Amino acid sequence: MQQALQTLAQEFKLDSMGRRKAMMIGSLDRGICMMMVAALLSQVNQPNGKTYAEASVTLFFLYMLIHGMSKLDTMGIHT
Repeated sequence: MQQALQTLAQEFKLDSMGRRKAMMIGSLDRGICMMMVAALLSQVNQPNGKTYAEASVTLFFLYMLIHGMSKLDTMGIHT
């Protein structure tokens, strides 16, 4: 399912956007996602720790989606 979403997003936007710009925006977005994952996981020992952990898992899946849309296929690597 994830690969299908990545492929569809690239079909419509990658050629018009340009590979360099896609890689730069993707790197920035992935950095923000990882920063948020780290911030949320640092709060796991708080009273609502399970909620923070669930949000960090969601952001990690978003990271994987962004990675697939921006970097993997622009370098010619297909999973």
